[in-house]
Amino acid sequence: LGRVSGTEQANLVLIWHANIKEYLWSNAENGVFIPNPLSQRELEDLDKGRLKIDGRLVPDAGFYGRGFYTTQSFAYADNYLQTEKKEETDKGNTGVMLSWSLLGKVYPVIENPISDELPTLHGRPLKGGYHSHYALVTKPDFKITPPDKEPDADEMVHFDRRKTLPRYIVLYKRTTILSSEINEKIEGVVVWIDDNVQQSRYYIRILSSQHPSVMVAHAINTAQAKVWMKRHQQRLLKLLKKKRLRVVTNQFREKDEGEYAATSVVEWIKRDDLWKECPILIFCQKTEKAIHLKNPKRSIFVAADIQTFLLFVAMENIKEDQSPGKKRGQ
Repeated sequence: LGRVSGTEQANLVLIWHANIKEYLWSNAENGVFIPNPLSQRELEDLDKGRLKIDGRLVPDAGFYGRGFYTTQSFAYADNYLQTEKKEETDKGNTGVMLSWSLLGKVYPVIENPISDELPTLHGRPLKGGYHSHYALVTKPDFKITPPDKEPDADEMVHFDRRKTLPRYIVLYKRTTILSSEINEKIEGVVVWIDDNVQQSRYYIRILSSQHPSVMVAHAINTAQAKVWMKRHQQRLLKLLKKKRLRVVTNQFREKDEGEYAATSVVEWIKRDDLWKECPILIFCQKTEKAIHLKNPKRSIFVAADIQTFLLFVAMENIKEDQSPGKKRGQ
């Protein structure tokens, strides 16, 4: 007989839990929150869709069991915040918590929350003989993964707070607004690289209202722009042949080459055989720091005035003696 140390059945995993900041801190300080079990009467009301707790209707009392919910997928945790907690997320009031957890012996969930064919786990306690519940889920509605499909994420339900150790709270916000697809009606594309999201959105709104057929793909750093352009390479090259593709960059980005942010973009575009014919505008307030990059013969321009910017993104030609107007940021 082989020796069993006990660790073989510990099932130690790293897990994400997404929630409002207040609840994350509470879980970290006091241990993860395990909701009180429902009485038989409450379970009956839940199954009939009329369960109320503290006077409020409760449609979800824990679809796969009444416990603490986590996932191994950060993307799935983020999706929860962007959908179920969107209002608080838009206010910057949410985040995720990374924890170690001992799953122990896991019950593989196959029961959908509402089903006439199988007993439901909705709002139910831990299955006898197990330490946790585990469910594989699939897009678009993230229900239990059918046998003929691949899972997109997982959900774990924990019933013993002593087996989960919170380690990190991660507070973040989405800052890229790169469009996923290029609409067939789009007649021109501007790839805009700028980490000042709020100000960029202001200009994007102006451009969209004046030139609805021009799409702006906004990235906060050069790496994002490269990935997006590679993903849409075929369509973008067709637009470039028609002279309907342009790149805009600011001069300085603290977390993206610093003072050399614009230089990095210029070198990438102009040294790449695919994109070297693409015009570039360095749109910044301190033009003196980028003027050495200006080269109209290579379609590299530097400007601080909004008039030049709007001409450029509207796919118009820029004259070297373009008179400065109102400057960016003023």
